Formats: sequence, C-alpha cells, structure tokens
Amino acid sequence: MGLVFALPVLSVYGPPQTTSPPTLGPEANPDQQERQTVAFPPNYRQERSNRDRAKNSKALEKQAKRDEKSMSRKQQQGESETSQPPAPQKDE
Repeated sequence: MGLVFALPVLSVYGPPQTTSPPTLGPEANPDQQERQTVAFPPNYRQERSNRDRAKNSKALEKQAKRDEKSMSRKQQQGESETSQPPAPQKDE
C-alpha cells in the first residue's frame, strides 16, 4: 500500500479545503463491531432494579402520607360531631 496524503480540494466558492485520509470502520476489526452492537450496558438490569425499587418505595411513602392525612381528617370530623349537641327531634 502506498502512503495517503491529504489533497487540497479546489472550490470556486471559498478557500481550498483538505480532505482527511480514509478511516477504517468497524468492519476492519470484528471485535470492535461486536462491542458496538451491544444493546444494553452490562449493569443495565441492576440499574433498572434499583430504579424500580426507588419508585416503589416513593409510592409507598406517598400512600402512607395520604393515609395519615385521611386519618387526621376523620379524627377531626369525629371530634367536631361529638362537640356539637345533637339536633332536637320533633314529635308529632
């Protein structure tokens, strides 16, 4: 093989530009091609399970807060009903 030199490309619209030498793609190295075709990183399942675990714990915390607020509202309603005297009944 001969040496590859950058040759100037003449253009009517601007200054001359140099072309870069051809690069070897993944077809030149089959090991590199296999590494590029990996769909997911090696620790993808671990990261996904960690995200799912965090999502579930956050949902449980939100539900616990909702339950706590509803219990406090129910207690306040119960206290307000007992503090007011019952309405008198009319006998006919």
